Amino acid sequence: MTLVLRDVENWYFDLEYCIHAIKEYNDFLRKNTNTRKYQLEAVEEFLKKPLIYVPKKYVDDLAELAAKLPSHKLFNEEKKPSVVFEFENLDDRDKAKNVLEINNIHYTSGKTLVPFRLSGNVEWGIPFPECEELQDLTFWVWPESLWAPISFTLAYLKEQGKEDDLFRWWYDKESKVYQFIGEDNIYFYAIAQTGLFTGLQVPKGEVPDMEKVHLSHIIANRHLLYMDTKASSSSELKPPTADELLHYYTKDQLRMHFMSLGLSSKSIGFKPQVFMKKEDQVGVDMVLKDGNSITNVFNRLIRTCFYSIQNNCNGKIPKGNVSEQIKLMTEKTVFDYERYMYNHEFHCISYVLVYLLDIPACFQTD
Repeated sequence: MTLVLRDVENWYFDLEYCIHAIKEYNDFLRKNTNTRKYQLEAVEEFLKKPLIYVPKKYVDDLAELAAKLPSHKLFNEEKKPSVVFEFENLDDRDKAKNVLEINNIHYTSGKTLVPFRLSGNVEWGIPFPECEELQDLTFWVWPESLWAPISFTLAYLKEQGKEDDLFRWWYDKESKVYQFIGEDNIYFYAIAQTGLFTGLQVPKGEVPDMEKVHLSHIIANRHLLYMDTKASSSSELKPPTADELLHYYTKDQLRMHFMSLGLSSKSIGFKPQVFMKKEDQVGVDMVLKDGNSITNVFNRLIRTCFYSIQNNCNGKIPKGNVSEQIKLMTEKTVFDYERYMYNHEFHCISYVLVYLLDIPACFQTD
């Protein structure tokens, strides 16, 4: 088989046009919400004007080089290893790249918004509508993945005979969609999706009020490192599927373990011992240990209470007053739980459960 490089035409979304709206929304999230800081900073990196970094060691005459480039701003800080050229648009930066390549000057492009590809030329994708004589195109995987949750919701509602409820789930002012993603997908869900979904709600040419545009609440997590290695479909060490994990652990054990890892702040290893060689297994299986925390809470705080009532009170909950100490401790625990959940600090939930185990009694009768 011979590989052939050929020109093709595809459709793109003008993401660069949305830069001011995305910046406004990112600033709003920073000032008014609990969106994770590193997520906001990752978005901010792409909201700069098109930049080119040229190492100073490759520049013989900076003034001569600058004169060959399209209109730009030049930043030449004494302690920085590179000079920075800032352009007003992508076209000017592309022209500057050509100049640098012709002169065999090494450079690095800075992050910025570029057109977001919508269509592709593979045959097995979802068909793209024929438009302006472009035919036989399919949707590129990434834009399709952004609205796939909406498509799934619609498909499920159709099965339930509730197709008309789609608006209530996704667009109603009282609804809020939470999307949990990995940090390497921030560009797609917190940038491209923001621009694309804003464009679907506000016609081009109108200035969107980003406080009113209905968007998902994005929660970006750090990486879960299977056996301390970032896993992927091309990795030599393949991570287990969800079905394989559920063959050895319950959903509650897995949920508690993942919550305890603190992926909101750092990438961390996931090492279920059932998938390790015997000689590599050291200590207890942390998946089981964390999962047992919730089991202990149920056993000691719920079953014990009901067993005691059954044995000592003829199976009837006695009428009485909760002691002030227990009342205050329980209220504090509930408030702590709600605060941690609201701020997506899921690893702190395990501390709340441990605290519950210290509450010595449930009731104090008159």
